[in-house]
Amino acid sequence: MKALKVGTILLAVLLLAFTLLAAVPAQAGQWYVGGGINTVDLGKDFSDIESGQGLTFNFGYYFQPTFALDFVLGFSGHEDPFGDDFLYSRFDIGAEFAFGTGSGLSPYLVVGLGSHTMDYDLFTDSFTGTSLF
Repeated sequence: MKALKVGTILLAVLLLAFTLLAAVPAQAGQWYVGGGINTVDLGKDFSDIESGQGLTFNFGYYFQPTFALDFVLGFSGHEDPFGDDFLYSRFDIGAEFAFGTGSGLSPYLVVGLGSHTMDYDLFTDSFTGTSLF
């Protein structure tokens, strides 16, 4: 788990540097790619399992400067009190609406559907589900 945390921090620094250097305003007909780090807390149903750190990758296509179709793939590693590991992963697809298309930071809203999977060491089956966001 420590190697994942160190690797995650290094990747976050590299992604932040790349994002700051390559930030350009959105244009119609333009693809984009991004990524980041995440901390996932699985909530009350899995309260005995620690929060996990992981990576998130996203890409999408701007149909207009204020509207894009966004895809997200994320995963995080977790450990239960007995030392067993499991992997939480998600895939989301959504519509992104940007408010303000000038240079610099612009707020946005994403609405869509998601799919979640947990692969646990003790079980041969994985737990799956869907969500709205």
